[in-house]
Amino acid sequence: VDITATGEALPGDDISLGTLPVVFAPGVTSAVFTITLIDDAIAEGNEDLVLTLSGATGAVLGATTVHTLTVLDDEPVPSLSFQTAGGTVPESTATTSATLVLSGPRDEDTTATLSIGGTAEPGSDHLAIATEWTIPAGDTTIVIPVEILDDVLDEADETIVLTLASVDGATIAAPSQHVITIADDDDPPAVSFSVASLSVAEADGTASFGVQLSAPSAREINVTIAVTGSASAGSDHGPVPTPVIFAPGETMRTIQVPILDDALFEGDETLVLELLSPVQATLGVPSLLAITITDDDPAPVVRVATATDAAIESIGTYDLAVELDAVAGVAIEVPYTVTGSATAGSDYTVPPTPLIPIAAISRQSGRSLDASMACSRLSTLVSCHPSRPRRSSGRR
Repeated sequence: VDITATGEALPGDDISLGTLPVVFAPGVTSAVFTITLIDDAIAEGNEDLVLTLSGATGAVLGATTVHTLTVLDDEPVPSLSFQTAGGTVPESTATTSATLVLSGPRDEDTTATLSIGGTAEPGSDHLAIATEWTIPAGDTTIVIPVEILDDVLDEADETIVLTLASVDGATIAAPSQHVITIADDDDPPAVSFSVASLSVAEADGTASFGVQLSAPSAREINVTIAVTGSASAGSDHGPVPTPVIFAPGETMRTIQVPILDDALFEGDETLVLELLSPVQATLGVPSLLAITITDDDPAPVVRVATATDAAIESIGTYDLAVELDAVAGVAIEVPYTVTGSATAGSDYTVPPTPLIPIAAISRQSGRSLDASMACSRLSTLVSCHPSRPRRSSGRR
């Protein structure tokens, strides 16, 4: 009688069949058909071998002609994990990879589903990564390529996190997560003023200028502005915005400083700004900005209080009042000359520097300003010299 073998257990891989056909000698009512089970290292689950009698010669087939043998698999269910827990690669690396490893082969495909996370953005930091990967039957590994995208942004190191979410046909083992750290290789940008100097009229109201970055950055950047110069805060200009903060991707910030107009003659003044202590950036050039505030107020008119006067020489000193028609924000010096019939050295003396100093007055004062030249009689001589400036509300 012949025997045909069907089922999941395959001759040559799982079993080896004995000699066919099975022959019954005369007078014998039973015979043994030997099946050899082949032990392997492949996790394949239990398999059935179906043996069916056929083609009997000298006998007819009975009611039971099918025998099912279940071959019990003795390999454990394999586990799936990443080969390593991860690593660091430079941003300039074009391709890196992660490898999935089965602890043992299977006779069927093993399908793994991944979740993709991390701080790196698909499309800008790396190409999209497929979430489903299949290890073919008989294999134990599969390599997952990861394409890294290089950019010119200064940014923090970023991560791509691959996590085994589920596996069909195996268990999940450690490490079940593979973390790729992308090390940034771009220099931080330089921060600078858009110009090194500018001039604004006192009546303009605002001084406007830029603070710029040499390249965009993925980080928040801030820089402090220090203020010096001859212009005074609160009277010549308003507050200078500091620190200057750049949001990620910004490369230019426009800064406006209020310029305060007044009615004082004071000459041109300077507001000097310096960039200091940048965070996530370096100092570029120019880091100094000199703003000239041009004065638009006319110079005051200087005059003597009286055109003529008389004094007895025995009084010893004579005060000549000198006046301004408007207040000034800077010290004013008035040159003078001495002429007439009185003789220097015998009738009077003058100081070596013929200047009458008039000091700057308070911006809050509205009074006119006098200065006087005092003449003194020393023995038989009269000495004229500048006296200390003073304020008065009348003429002398």
